[in-house]
Amino acid sequence: MEAFCKTDDYRHVRSYLNVFELMAVGIENRTFDERICYVYWKGYVLDTMRETSKLIDHIRTRDNADLYFRSFRQLHYRWMTNRLLSVGSTEADHYGADLYLLLRRHSCKQSRERPRGFHLASGGAVQEERLVPA
Repeated sequence: MEAFCKTDDYRHVRSYLNVFELMAVGIENRTFDERICYVYWKGYVLDTMRETSKLIDHIRTRDNADLYFRSFRQLHYRWMTNRLLSVGSTEADHYGADLYLLLRRHSCKQSRERPRGFHLASGGAVQEERLVPA
């Protein structure tokens, strides 16, 4: 592992990890909206942590720096364990639906076409339309 840490590839991976730490700090400080980041970045966050966790642990041990990538590690843990953000939960499904509905509304404004696929239920929750055969 130490030999890898002396290569250009290591510097590229470290820069990549720094971007994830920046995003996690932005979410932590509420500069970035967590729901939007979750929709777009969840797969990248989970895959990156899975693929680089040994390297992150090595860097933290080598530099005796427990706080390195702290926000990124916390974000990863939260996205893996939070039932509101977990895959298959109603709330997580609605994050994608909210984004879809917002984009459809924007694209349909000029044509006055009614967005199909999702509608707002009471309380502002987004629900999928059920198409019943005639």
